[in-house]
Amino acid sequence: MKAIQKELGEMDDAPDENEALKRKIDAAKMPKEAKEKAEAELQKLKMMSPMSAEATVVRGYIDWMVQVPWNARSKVKKDLRQAQEILDTDHYGLERVKDRILEYLAVQSRVNKSKDRSSAW
Repeated sequence: MKAIQKELGEMDDAPDENEALKRKIDAAKMPKEAKEKAEAELQKLKMMSPMSAEATVVRGYIDWMVQVPWNARSKVKKDLRQAQEILDTDHYGLERVKDRILEYLAVQSRVNKSKDRSSAW
């Protein structure tokens, strides 16, 4: 198969692209499991024809994995009124789901307040 691909000229750009993807995977600082999955997908990609549809899907998946901010954390906003407004504006219906989200946010704000109080003692 590789001999046919080489004769057709389908393997010309693949090594450079694969090396670039390998460098991106190494630089992404992803968890061990995610890195192993990305490397397995890269090995699978190396065996495929660069022009195949599946190679495009795998390449896109690897690109997505290296772009995920694996170690970034964002602060949770606990303004329940604003959360209610956003949910009502952006999501029609789904009342039980919206109530559950608001309940979760309310519990999280209470848990964090109790942690703050206990650390003051």
